[in-house]
Amino acid sequence: MDFVSHQLFAESILTQLSKDPAYKVWANEPDLDLGDGTLLHRYRLHRFSAINEMYINSTDKPDTDKDAIALSIISHIYADTFNGFVFPYDITHPALQNPKIFWKLIQNPIKNINAMSDSSNMPLAFFMDSRTLFNEYSFGTTVEEAVASFINILSKRSGVNPCIGIETIVDFTNNIGYRTKNITDTTLFEEEYSTLVIKYLDII
Repeated sequence: MDFVSHQLFAESILTQLSKDPAYKVWANEPDLDLGDGTLLHRYRLHRFSAINEMYINSTDKPDTDKDAIALSIISHIYADTFNGFVFPYDITHPALQNPKIFWKLIQNPIKNINAMSDSSNMPLAFFMDSRTLFNEYSFGTTVEEAVASFINILSKRSGVNPCIGIETIVDFTNNIGYRTKNITDTTLFEEEYSTLVIKYLDII
């Protein structure tokens, strides 16, 4: 997912859950190493265990609400599965990408991957339609439910027990609410967002 879409996605969820939307800036923190030659970019800062490192090393961002920070960063990791692999646990357990978009990407990999990675390659209408779609869906009634839902999805796709990811966030936030059993099904959202992305990839 591109820079603008990550922030729009995080902003929508933060707002729905009565969190300060200013924390959306954390949604781009996992991409901090882009451009510095770091190998395995989607492993380096896309792991749940890297969240505390990002928190410690970041400056000039709101930093008092760790729940909002965790939500924004994990929304990034989840959203990146729409256009490729991520490694939320380790290099041997990738979370597989969304299959509908994957097949679209490999049809014209240079054009389509660039479009989904660089905001300047997509028209303004795409971001407007994306914001509308993001606002239509609920990813939980609390931050804890939303984060737990994303972790469960990523864990299922990578074949790892979600309790490992959940406990990492509990340690970071000191909030045991992430152990919730209430998990939101994102299947319909993923289908609709995939359709939206493919629509714009066809016309650019």
